[in-house]
Amino acid sequence: MSAIFGTTSASAQKLTTNIIACNESAQARYECYIKVQKDSQAIAEKRSSSLKSQKKLRQSLYLKKTNETSVKSKAIAEKRISSLNSRKKLSQSLYLKNINETLEKSKEIAEKRRSSVKSQKKLNLSLYTNLKDKLEESKAIAATRKSILDSQKQIRQEAYFKERQGSMENAKELGATRKAILEEKEKLRLELSENIGKQLEKEHQEIMQQVEYSRSRNISHKGEKYSITYGYVPEPGP
Repeated sequence: MSAIFGTTSASAQKLTTNIIACNESAQARYECYIKVQKDSQAIAEKRSSSLKSQKKLRQSLYLKKTNETSVKSKAIAEKRISSLNSRKKLSQSLYLKNINETLEKSKEIAEKRRSSVKSQKKLNLSLYTNLKDKLEESKAIAATRKSILDSQKQIRQEAYFKERQGSMENAKELGATRKAILEEKEKLRLELSENIGKQLEKEHQEIMQQVEYSRSRNISHKGEKYSITYGYVPEPGP
């Protein structure tokens, strides 16, 4: 490109010198004009050819750069794809490894659970047998206790009936004695009531005699006798 620009500048300088030389006459001017036209056409053709060559060069450079970038992008894409594939393979291998480990662990846990279930079943069976034996023993103990309680109840009932029979006889004797005592008390009460009535009657008569005597002796300030009355209320008997 620098060489092309150098040739165009040299041709321009030459054109200017020709224009100066051709100013001497009209014929020379005409020839010079024709020559200048030819030179300008040649310069224009050279410029268009240089522009075309520059355009081609730019296009070739652009295509070269685009090819290089596409090659680089392809290489980067291939590297990325390969790295992704490797990562994918690694993740798949790790996933499969984890799955295998979890399966092995789950198998171990299942075996442990089965063994624990079996041991628990054996323990439950032994406990059931022990409980069954204990229940039978408790039933036997309960039966013996019931028989003992029944015998004790029968003994108590018999003793109670014997005591009640003795107490009934004693109650009959006590009833007879109480009845005799009450009859004697009633007799005494009647005798006392009769004696008290006679005594009260005697006292009443004595009081009335005293009242009559006092009435005959007592005289008021007007020369009248007092009319004295005594309220006598006989006491009730027992």
